[in-house]
Amino acid sequence: MPKLKITDLTSTGEGVAHHEGKTVFVDGVFPEDTVEVRIVKQKKNYDIGECQRIITPSKHRITPPCPYVPICGGCAMMEMEYAFQLQWKQKHLRDALERIGGIRTEVESTIGMEYPYAYRNKMSFPVQNGKVGIYKKRSHDILEVENCLLQDDQMNDVLRRFRSLLKEYDTYDETTHKGGLRSLLLRRGEEDLLLAFARKDEIDPQRMQDEFSDVTLVENVHHRKGNTLMGSEDRVLQGDGKVTLSVGDLTFYVSASSFFQINLEQLNKVSDWMQEHIKLKKDAVIFDLYGGMGVLGSILGKKAKDIYCIEVSSSSIEDGKVSAEANGIKIHFIEGRSEIEMDSLIKQGIHPDLIIVDPPRKGLDEKLRKSILNVSADQIFYMSCKPSTLARDLKDFVAGGYKIVHVQPIDFFPHTMHVETVVLMSRVEK
Repeated sequence: MPKLKITDLTSTGEGVAHHEGKTVFVDGVFPEDTVEVRIVKQKKNYDIGECQRIITPSKHRITPPCPYVPICGGCAMMEMEYAFQLQWKQKHLRDALERIGGIRTEVESTIGMEYPYAYRNKMSFPVQNGKVGIYKKRSHDILEVENCLLQDDQMNDVLRRFRSLLKEYDTYDETTHKGGLRSLLLRRGEEDLLLAFARKDEIDPQRMQDEFSDVTLVENVHHRKGNTLMGSEDRVLQGDGKVTLSVGDLTFYVSASSFFQINLEQLNKVSDWMQEHIKLKKDAVIFDLYGGMGVLGSILGKKAKDIYCIEVSSSSIEDGKVSAEANGIKIHFIEGRSEIEMDSLIKQGIHPDLIIVDPPRKGLDEKLRKSILNVSADQIFYMSCKPSTLARDLKDFVAGGYKIVHVQPIDFFPHTMHVETVVLMSRVEK
């Protein structure tokens, strides 16, 4: 069996090595490990290997503080020093920009966290066949974690209390599409907590209300087949159905189904970054696409004349309206797809000076990229959660007349393979 030196990681966490002119992908290893590998699958251009033993471990390996590593599918990098995680994410982003986008530009050091644990203000847990927990790595088998280090003590306590109630309820079976309880969602505010449980078949929620009288309780109705964890209909059973979260001097009221960044500490760093680097002219107009609750637009709201926030989620729109009014910021919320609604604004003669985009992992579709280029806004602020689609989109913007001013990775998801990136672009004067 070959002895291989691991040189890199893929975006999904497999180690990368080279043997006899081919790339070999090996699970469960890290850069600078020297490992003995058994080749289990051979393809034309690459091989798949299984690590038989680690001959020399990487100097960056540590003993993870979580007992569920590496069974759990959540924290693929927790066996690596945190400083190395930040370095790898910077390198991964830079490599994606060069390889996919053909872009060579300065990528700042990744902004990390002083304490990279208990950072998630939202966690979702599947419920199946009497169990609640986290999916095991590359499977839909549930690992019943007692204590997840990515959420705080109160959320872990509620998770354990919820698990103790499962024996009193019928739970969902994904293969037969039968059963009641399907998932648990916890959302942590600064001084409050929301529990939402998704169910297919009707259940009596009284026992839930008795046990969780200390939290906001929401019932989510979810009849669709498949493994999505939450449905589209929420019913507030107790409390006001929201938690309160602050970004700088702004306050946001967030429901179970609304989009809000899961790492409040890092979102506040994004807020500081935006206010430092984005300069707006007087009476500026902002388009906030994939805008969620209008958080990013609100950060610059007091410097702008008008903000148009386009978002497909009705829950996010409603929470955004309540929050904007509380913050004294005028935002025009538009429910719909950014690809369609931005063109409608342009036809009305509304022209943006700044376009903010915060798309899902698939990035911007080709039609929207072309529409943004046709608008020729002075600046584009792009917040991305996937380097490969960011690189693809930036390639088009650079070719279409924009220059990249800043690229800043920010670690919203410590111990995972994911990295958030903020990019500021300005239109090149003709």
